This record gives sequence, C-alpha cells and structure tokens, in this order.
Amino acid sequence: MSAIKSRCCWRKDLAEFRGLTDRERTGFLLVLEWFENFRLRNELEAGRDAAKVFWRSEVVREDRPREPWQLEQWQDAIKWYLDWLAACTEAGSDHRSLPERMRASVYSACSRRGLAKRTKQCYGAWASRY
Repeated sequence: MSAIKSRCCWRKDLAEFRGLTDRERTGFLLVLEWFENFRLRNELEAGRDAAKVFWRSEVVREDRPREPWQLEQWQDAIKWYLDWLAACTEAGSDHRSLPERMRASVYSACSRRGLAKRTKQCYGAWASRY
C-alpha cells in the first residue's frame, strides 16, 4: 500500500502568498485560470512545456495585440506557477486538480480492462466533468 501524498492547490497558495499585492494576485489568478483551462482542455502535463505551448498559441497571437504590461504580468504569473510546481515536486506533493486525478484514475481503470485509447480519453473526460 502506497503512502498518501499531500495535495497542493495553486489557487489556495496564491491567495495566501504574501509577496503579491491584491492587484497582482487578481491578475495572476486570471491568467493562471486561463492557462489551467487550456492545459486541461488539451490534456497537457503541468510544466514548462505546457507553458510554452500556451504562450505560443494563446498569448502571443498575431490577431490579438497585447499591451506590454499584460505580457509582463502574465509572464510573472506563469513564472510564479512554475516555481510553485517545482516546490510541490520538491515536497513530494500532488499538484493535480481533482478533474486531473479523476481522469487519470478512469484512464488507469480502462487500461486494465483493455479499452481503446479514445474510449479511455472519452470516459476520463466525462468523469472529470462530473
């Protein structure tokens, strides 16, 4: 039997983080929600690679010019998230959200039953939505 890992929640940690003003915290929350939704929708593993894909496809788009202050704030938010992720990994904590954990559990159960990859993805998406 494996030991239960402690779970980290970036929203809770962001709310309790003392190094930010309320305005920065609100801005970080906005971009990190955007990033997390993008990451979960595209089933990307949390980390630097997902942040790069997000930045290229969502933030620096030619059809949407961004203000320099936005890019700076969003960059700081992603950096904070990646530092938080590294701290969770170092502490041995599970950083995944409940929908991610549900999706992984369903995927694992479906794998044991020998179901097709697309079926596993579909069932996992259903479970994570409910």
